Parts: sequence; structure tokens; C-alpha cells
Amino acid sequence: MPDKGKFVQLIEEHQGLINKVVFLYADDSEDRRDLKQEIIGQAWGAFRNFRGESKFSTWLYRVALNTALSSLKRSSRQKEIKQTNASQEISHPRVENELIEIVLSVLNPIEKSIVLLLVEGYAQKEIAQVLGISDGNTRTKIHRIRNKLDEYGIKDLA
Repeated sequence: MPDKGKFVQLIEEHQGLINKVVFLYADDSEDRRDLKQEIIGQAWGAFRNFRGESKFSTWLYRVALNTALSSLKRSSRQKEIKQTNASQEISHPRVENELIEIVLSVLNPIEKSIVLLLVEGYAQKEIAQVLGISDGNTRTKIHRIRNKLDEYGIKDLA
């Protein structure tokens, strides 16, 4: 039986990580609440399998991103954020809202995940591990994201 107290402590320590994923993949407060609850539920269900071979934050990112992407598929809709909605709903202490609005409007869900992990300081190898893809695939995706963002004059985000 997994240690519930340890799990709760780890989740509390990593609330920001979960919130970032939730804000990227859910449009309104009700969807955000549901997605956050689903992420925590999935993490609890998988916690017994966490072996500590990677950092807890890396493992939790993977659970959170997989849950968010599954939620998108289940709802069978692609999230499209218009700049007017993004400016009202998103705030980030380290990056200007305008840049985030552009990023959210031009990137697909996997690309958004990669940018989130890059902004958080994850190395390419860790990003590959979180997303469950090869290092080479990750490198290619990062290169394509940089090219895409470069078209919008964004050079420092990814």
C-alpha cells in the first residue's frame, strides 16, 4: 500500500507543476478543476509504481501531461485559444503574457508541453523521458518549435 501521507506531501510540494499543466490544457475554471482532480487521481493510482528512478517532478510531469492529453482526446476537441481569451485567463510570473498568448495560439499540445518543460529548465533528455519519446525526436521537435516561434519573433522562450 502506498504511503498516502508521503503522496500528499509530494503533491503539495509540486502544486505549481500541476497548475501549469492544467492552465495549458483546460479552458475554463470548471475544466481546470476537473483536470487537476483527474491528474491527482491518476498520480495516486500510479504512485505505487513510482520507483524513484527519476525525480518525482519528472514522473509527475509525465503523469500530468499524459492525463491532460488523454483528456483532450476523450473530449475529441482541439483546444484553440484566441488571444483575447488568453490575455484574460493566463498569467505567468516569468514570461510576458503576450508571448504566452502567441505560444498557446500557434503550438499543438505536445509542442506546448515541450515549451513548458524548457521554460521550467528541463534538459532535452529529461523532456524525452517525460514525454516518452526518443532524444532524437525531442531534438527535432525542439528545433521545429524554435523555427515556428522564430516566425513570431520569439527567440528566448524555447
